[in-house]
Amino acid sequence: MQLGNGDNVGVATGWTHPGKRAPSLEEGQREAILRAVGAGSWRASVLANDWVGKPIMEATGLSKAEAKALVRDWLKCGWLEEFGQKGDDRHHHACVRLAQAGDLLN
Repeated sequence: MQLGNGDNVGVATGWTHPGKRAPSLEEGQREAILRAVGAGSWRASVLANDWVGKPIMEATGLSKAEAKALVRDWLKCGWLEEFGQKGDDRHHHACVRLAQAGDLLN
């Protein structure tokens, strides 16, 4: 940035790592994701065998990093919601489900 006296100074600006952005979806992929996620019970942890990103990757061909970014963004915008549930091991687990499914397809 140039000041009125002619000096140039650095200014901090926001930056998002390109790998952290949710991928743009092709036509039909959003609906495929909604069907896949709506058809099961999914966990929030990427380490879980039933992680919510797995049906997303299968339905769209996205990479794990892209699925993680998509899940993160859909949680932020309210298309997915996190909730707690006891598993078969009687431990409390963070799970993910569709939120307001009727509004998502419109």
